[in-house]
Amino acid sequence: MQYVKRPFSQGTIHYPDDTTGTITLVKAGIPEDAPWSICAYAHENANFPCDSTLDQLYDADRFEAYRELGEFSVEQAMSWLTKSSRGESHPPALAEPDVTVSRHPAPKGRRPVAEASPQ
Repeated sequence: MQYVKRPFSQGTIHYPDDTTGTITLVKAGIPEDAPWSICAYAHENANFPCDSTLDQLYDADRFEAYRELGEFSVEQAMSWLTKSSRGESHPPALAEPDVTVSRHPAPKGRRPVAEASPQ
């Protein structure tokens, strides 16, 4: 099983009107500090949390593992946002945003496109 540093990524989004905001992406990944029940399920199920979307027949254990991972990941992201808004520090490896996103106006008749660039 491979661990992720954190199950979310945050950065700054820049809009054409010169306003900015924070963008957060939460993705299924298991950090080392995940609850033991998530880690135990992952050790028993090699594809977790990357099961194919073609396989949508979830038993109770699989459903609960994904639900718990989602809840844990969102709680981690919200905690990060809360600390950032209070000006509290983060561990050095996680202190910088992962990406900066610029939103460009779309050509007439097309949807706007957001570009992400690593920092």
